[in-house]
Amino acid sequence: MLFHILASRTRQSPEKTALVYGTARIRYADLYEQVRAFSNGLRACGLTSSDAVALLLPNCPEFIISFYAIARLHASIVALNNLLQKQELRYCLQDSRVRMVITTVQGAEICHQLRSELKQPIELIVIDGVHHAATSFSDVMHSRAADTVASDTDMTYDGPVLYQYSSGSTGRPKRIERTQRNLVRETENFLATTQVTSTDTFCCVVPLFHAHGLGNCMLAAIGAGATLVILERIVRDGLTIDVPFPARCHEVLQLMEREQVTVFAGVPYIFAALAEAVQERNTQLASVHLCFSAGNFLAKPTFDLFWQRFGVPIRQQYGCTEAGSVTINLEDAKDLHFDAVGLPMKNVAVIVIDDAMREVPDGVIGEIAIRSEALTTGYCDMEELNRRVFRDGYFFPGDLGRKDEHGKLYITGRKRVIIDTGGRKVDPLEVEDVLASHPQVAEAVVVGVPGQYGGEVIKAVIVPRGECTEQELIAYCRERMASYKMPRLIEFRQAIPLSPLGKILRKDLTQPVPLNWSEADTQALREVLSATSSREQRLTHLQRHLQKQLASLLYIDPSHVPTRKPFGEIGLDSVSAVELRNRIEITLGLHCSATLIWSYPTIGSLASHLNERMFENEQTIVQALQENDASTLWIEQLPNDEVRKLLAEYVPTEKLSLERRRLLALHNGQSQQRGKTDRTSEPLAIIGMSCRFPGGVTTPEALWQLLCEQQDAIIEVPDTRWDINAFHGCRSIRSLFFWPFSS
Repeated sequence: MLFHILASRTRQSPEKTALVYGTARIRYADLYEQVRAFSNGLRACGLTSSDAVALLLPNCPEFIISFYAIARLHASIVALNNLLQKQELRYCLQDSRVRMVITTVQGAEICHQLRSELKQPIELIVIDGVHHAATSFSDVMHSRAADTVASDTDMTYDGPVLYQYSSGSTGRPKRIERTQRNLVRETENFLATTQVTSTDTFCCVVPLFHAHGLGNCMLAAIGAGATLVILERIVRDGLTIDVPFPARCHEVLQLMEREQVTVFAGVPYIFAALAEAVQERNTQLASVHLCFSAGNFLAKPTFDLFWQRFGVPIRQQYGCTEAGSVTINLEDAKDLHFDAVGLPMKNVAVIVIDDAMREVPDGVIGEIAIRSEALTTGYCDMEELNRRVFRDGYFFPGDLGRKDEHGKLYITGRKRVIIDTGGRKVDPLEVEDVLASHPQVAEAVVVGVPGQYGGEVIKAVIVPRGECTEQELIAYCRERMASYKMPRLIEFRQAIPLSPLGKILRKDLTQPVPLNWSEADTQALREVLSATSSREQRLTHLQRHLQKQLASLLYIDPSHVPTRKPFGEIGLDSVSAVELRNRIEITLGLHCSATLIWSYPTIGSLASHLNERMFENEQTIVQALQENDASTLWIEQLPNDEVRKLLAEYVPTEKLSLERRRLLALHNGQSQQRGKTDRTSEPLAIIGMSCRFPGGVTTPEALWQLLCEQQDAIIEVPDTRWDINAFHGCRSIRSLFFWPFSS
């Protein structure tokens, strides 16, 4: 069924670009032939319809070719996170009983070590480089094996095609089985709901092994006969490097602009990074007409900032590994509720019920239940769990929510304990199992504590059996789990709090661990920096402070933190980068963007930037204000604390012009916050458009005077100006034009 869709799209538009990857552009005709050739090669290697093949890959064309080739042979795909550590990978390979693994050189080395331990006959295929125990992907594809597949138009097969692992409340990842029909129905539902067509171009920056990237990018794009643009992986010395997304924001924006992307899927963390990226130039996303987020709650500041910067609203989508896409918010932009996940997809039913299995009224929170032909056939080898979550034809994912009077769904929380680290779900019991296996740990409880910028931070509460340190436990976890699952906070206690019935009181453990500095330390640091006139001395203090914080995050000695080595090479990942940013904000009193750490990727460059932010702007601001320079409007972009201090301390209010007093009022909180988009009942003043003032005035002071006198500044649009009617009725949902009017 899946390969039939690819074959059908190829017949319709063989010359159309199917994939864009770096400088490579792969036509549908080429993709079709590569899939056929690779499937024939796999068959020649002995792969049968009863076998399972693990894809342990980053996003790349080989993932897509392998996926459709395996589906063509009616075999099963096991889509695995390519960042899994050895012990996690061991469990998945053994649990799914894979026959082959298609991976990178790094993955092949780990699988080769596991192969002898598992005593499974696993064949390895590498997409890059050479490994002594693996076959080359290229060799398999170009083996010129005979084509023994009976028909490329067979739409009747509906056996298992995909196994994915989902975190849950069982302590081990759950293997989810989905059939070819499940995936075809998910694709059909998505296309029928969003009205995506072959004229669209998707950009995929979320992992293809994940349900979001697989269903909403790969399957949707090929199902529509559209173009799929994949962010190229970074390879150094023949090895794939996992670079955190904030470090690639500019590359992504340029890619979207160059390829005229129309559909963009992400998670809140990605949208926050893009919105806060240092703007080297005015990137335009005018081609994008569908931009949607899934995997976690979307914060309003992220929604507002992204819309303000790019003019594109982020639409929330709700789904899960078990059911694929479930709902999406496709409201008109002017009516868009940022926190609603929208109406059900076509052919999907969603109800909200109480404990007695009765549907609750609109506005009442209850448990969400889903019915869809895209729904999984169940969890493998978990009959008791299947009986609990599959009832009366519905699937219960463990989410809580409510519907409004229009049927739109809002997610309000989880019924089961899952930690959301910002789009990646972590089962606390899985982390607890690893910690409890340490010989010096008597008890371990893992909880999620609220993060400063959304999502949760993983905290471990430990009752030690003997001598045990944070560094020991972190090193122990690092060898046994992916980095995003590792605890970021560790607290030692003499006992775990229990209820009278012996139940762990997790809520009593969710208070964040006190950080390794005090308010006095923070104030002392600021006073030292303020009292130091030498730029070099300030840089030294800042570098030492950053080394201390980074060492604390990574559980290493501060003296082992180099000032010129990139953070990624030291061991900083996207999660710890956010925590470092948070610590900088708290200790230095600065507002920092999500991309700060990757924009200045070494201790030295970051310290120089912070020094400039805190001190080097001072004389420029004072001089500009004293010279009555209109260019001081850029001051509004500086953090409020800095501007308020400088304006109040260095320039007396009575000496300021009307424009300067407006700036001072703005940063003292006497006018609306810059960029605020909340609708109010207050009158709206349209100050001006383009490069001319309204109402016949010629200076900023005269304009403010005109407004203070409540004079009307709105006139009819002159006939000599642009044809404003041409902007109305355009397809893009990002349009924010007003109809011309006068009062």
